[in-house]
Amino acid sequence: MSVILLIEDDDAVYGEIERLLTSHGYDVVNGCCGDNISGAYDLALLDIGLPGASGYDICETVRRTHDCPIVFLTALESSESELKGFASGADDYIRKPFDPGVLLARIARLLRVPEKSSVTCLGITLDVTRMEASAAGGSTVLSRSEFLLLRRLMEKRGIVTRRELTECLWDGEEYVGENTLRVEIYRLRGRLAAIGAGVSLEAVRGEGYVLKGGEK
Repeated sequence: MSVILLIEDDDAVYGEIERLLTSHGYDVVNGCCGDNISGAYDLALLDIGLPGASGYDICETVRRTHDCPIVFLTALESSESELKGFASGADDYIRKPFDPGVLLARIARLLRVPEKSSVTCLGITLDVTRMEASAAGGSTVLSRSEFLLLRRLMEKRGIVTRRELTECLWDGEEYVGENTLRVEIYRLRGRLAAIGAGVSLEAVRGEGYVLKGGEK
């Protein structure tokens, strides 16, 4: 799992980006406007307008100490700011407000993380390319929503919060609420039962959902 250093001084924006990244399998380290930059991470995602040291200064420090991609995510729109960003060592420059899909695609490109062809957990094999789930009793092709939920549950191998799961379903345009999540969970339970998966998809009160049982 890739680790991303995130430096953003607006708490609301930080939370939005963190939820997006974690829901897509990344670990996020809070850079706290310049703290924790000496640790281990695979990519740095930086704002420019920060209290204290500017994003440009932090970028230069990261570039001297880490061999990792650096992306600016900023509200600064001028070409001068973009050029200064690249001059300070950045690999990409994305303007706010950003498209979540574009941000994720650019991060994946810079990390060059190949998509897994399959995920296996608790006796279930999930074909990522075909969106097909297989178990001892057979196989079934999942809907997009069912696939996204099951992949997250299998990759996490533990409790996945409701917020993480709704983020999985969010396409950047249409709001996904609790009712939609409950419907999709119900359908996914039926799919898993139909292929004899031998697992239970349980709700954990106040937290989220978890896959339990089956053969490891």
